[in-house]
Amino acid sequence: MRREQSHGAPKSPRRKGTPFTIYFSDQHTNSLNRISRERRVAKAELVRIGVDLLLAQLASGQLKLPLGLDLPLNVGEHQERQL
Repeated sequence: MRREQSHGAPKSPRRKGTPFTIYFSDQHTNSLNRISRERRVAKAELVRIGVDLLLAQLASGQLKLPLGLDLPLNVGEHQERQL
């Protein structure tokens, strides 16, 4: 019986998505840590869920941004305005 040769450590799966840095207040960090522990869900997954909910509510008109923050109707229009 022939053994397969391994060439170093197994490759880790490539991450999907774009890395993004967010700075949270101490209160937000503590709340996120607590919810993550209680529900046994990764903090990154909780943040992704929160962003998905925010984007869905903005798109449907259920949520308005504070004054001074405008959301373009779609990305194409926003890019055209910048040109």
